[in-house]
Amino acid sequence: MEYGKYNELEIIKKDRWFYELEGGVKLPFDACGDIEIIIGNKVNPFVYMDVEKGLMGTLGTVFGQVGELAYLHVVATSDMGAFLDLGIGKHVLLLKNKMEVEVKEGDDILVALKLDNKNRIAATMKISDYIEVRPNSKVGEDIRGIIYRINPEMGLFIAVDGKYHGFIHKSKLQKKYKVGDMVEAKIVKIRDDGKLELSFRDLAYKEMDKDATVIFEYMKDHHGILDISEDSSPEKIMNIFKISKKSFKRAVGNLYRDKKIEKIDGIFKIVE
Repeated sequence: MEYGKYNELEIIKKDRWFYELEGGVKLPFDACGDIEIIIGNKVNPFVYMDVEKGLMGTLGTVFGQVGELAYLHVVATSDMGAFLDLGIGKHVLLLKNKMEVEVKEGDDILVALKLDNKNRIAATMKISDYIEVRPNSKVGEDIRGIIYRINPEMGLFIAVDGKYHGFIHKSKLQKKYKVGDMVEAKIVKIRDDGKLELSFRDLAYKEMDKDATVIFEYMKDHHGILDISEDSSPEKIMNIFKISKKSFKRAVGNLYRDKKIEKIDGIFKIVE
């Protein structure tokens, strides 16, 4: 059994409030999503430790796994640290001594997920050991990334595609940035160690056109309807489109102004 990850488990029996899975994992009825539950079958739930309830599982959308990086929303803060939404109903704790910078409610930040000494999922913003070298990169290639550290004397450290090493020198900065910001940039150099040196793109409209195309293609694959709205969480938008919520809103606005989509009863649809 791997805590904080997906596990293939057999459904043992139905209890009053949940299904019992092998290994003693409890799968609440409201955590089954649209998946049909049949005793004796196997499912692939995300398993996590709840100190009060024991081993729990969910078949819903989860925004990251232990041992990986995840872009999560800060739902609350306290003297202990910050609480992050992982999509499991139980918020993940980011202790203050695990922060790169102080965060506030409403922020979106890149963290690494790990287990604490009680096998609960915990987060850290100190993610250098989790950043990898990006394979098959090309100079001139456009990329998206998340700022995970800022050194005023050096520049911005960027997690390209949310997990690969990238860097923008302070001389190329266009404005003030903060940890957790999504940025679009271009690869200008690939170092001998494989790490990427970046610069910002010149023309914002190219970014918006690319984002709009991704959203439009998604709509064509979903019966001409955009079932993701401006009220959707930044994590959901990132998970589906790999763009920030701000970029999503800009791209949808572009499609609407170009009359490629229309809004009917509060839902965006492709103009026929």
